[in-house]
Amino acid sequence: MAFMTGFAQRATTVCRFLLLTGIAVVAALILTASPQQRAAVNPLQIGPASAAGGICAAPNYLSMTTMNGNNKFYVIDTNRKVICVYRIQASAIRLVAARKFDADERIWDSSLPLMNNKPLEGSDGATRDQASKYADDVQKLIETAINKKKP
Repeated sequence: MAFMTGFAQRATTVCRFLLLTGIAVVAALILTASPQQRAAVNPLQIGPASAAGGICAAPNYLSMTTMNGNNKFYVIDTNRKVICVYRIQASAIRLVAARKFDADERIWDSSLPLMNNKPLEGSDGATRDQASKYADDVQKLIETAINKKKP
């Protein structure tokens, strides 16, 4: 240490003291924390699955969680036009439903009474085939209206 100046030697000593003090404080916090607090900050521990609510996005994917008594996790693939719904229970995730929504995107207005003189909205839901037929019927209705306007 003969090559160090007095200032450099003091700065080194102060840095070592601050580093050791910081390590001691962190160790004391870890040792005095309850097991629940330690588990909450442990990145290696896998806790039970839960849905806290929120929306996430990645290229071509959306995901959303809901908390309304029955925790649900939704994954939407915008390329393949598929939505999957999962139920979250304790430490398990179960697939509840999956559906392609390519036909649903063609429906502009679901209040038209085209399904047995009933609108699509307000029903118990529609299957993919029913949605596709409804979209086709809406398209026919639009084409008929356009053709009637032409002289």
